[in-house]
Amino acid sequence: MFKFAKNGNVYWPVNLLERDPNGGETKEQPVFLLLRLYSRTERKARATKLRDATTRLLSSTPGSAEMTAINLELEKMREDADNDVAQRVLGWRDVGGDDGAPLPFTPENLADLLDDEAQFARVAAALDEASRGARAKNSLPGAAG
Repeated sequence: MFKFAKNGNVYWPVNLLERDPNGGETKEQPVFLLLRLYSRTERKARATKLRDATTRLLSSTPGSAEMTAINLELEKMREDADNDVAQRVLGWRDVGGDDGAPLPFTPENLADLLDDEAQFARVAAALDEASRGARAKNSLPGAAG
């Protein structure tokens, strides 16, 4: 039976990088993140806004005040997109602390995880692919919310 996650929240598999604290190897560890997906409308609006700013940038005079303003606008869009990733991670499963005990999902723990560029890139990519339905397996049984 198809289960429609009406509120757009799903647990999605993400392979995070586990680093050996003693300087050894890194390995991928699968976890599940509870994500609030981008709607089709949100994705289209973001794409349109980016396309419009890029078009204006390409048609502006190099070194002009207009070009500087558009570059600032694009930088703000990148910052907003980064902040949006953090706002769309609502929980997790299979994440442990240094001691191996389950790590509670808190805003502080999430901020620490996302402050690591490698982890942030994996979470952002997972949010994008989950929103597009890029993987065949999109949630754990009973995890859609």
